[in-house]
Amino acid sequence: MKTSRAFAIALTLVAATAGALRAQDSAPRTIPRIPVTVAVVTQLPLAGEPYAVLRRTEVEPHDVILVPESATPELLSEAIQTLMVARQASGDLPSFTGYVRATPHQPSAAHHAPVTHRRQLPWAGRVLADVQRKEPAELTGLGRVRWVQIWLPPQQARGVAR
Repeated sequence: MKTSRAFAIALTLVAATAGALRAQDSAPRTIPRIPVTVAVVTQLPLAGEPYAVLRRTEVEPHDVILVPESATPELLSEAIQTLMVARQASGDLPSFTGYVRATPHQPSAAHHAPVTHRRQLPWAGRVLADVQRKEPAELTGLGRVRWVQIWLPPQQARGVAR
């Protein structure tokens, strides 16, 4: 009699645990987002570049995209995608302090793959409008500029230790 009661209790616990695990598996998973600051500046720090992507290890915000006042949604999209590629290559948090090259390297003559243009992000225009409406505020290391913070999905592959 005691054995059958213990078995019934154990079976109940297993069923309850399995139900909880199924409910947990069916719950939508949220992907953590990683912040980036988008700032509109009157003068870019790198001559001849259309925008600047600054990654900083010791100062927050760690990633800052600087665009000129004349920036278009296409230009901001290009800058964001440049940062995302940098995050794929070196991690979601910067491993160095410095600027990421804004303009892509030209393919060598031996490389015959067609050049593809990056797509415009559908929300880039809204981000630009938001930042252009802001009053200038202090941004650590960059002075008083108009800026907003946006959140991007992680780019570092899961299971890859950096």
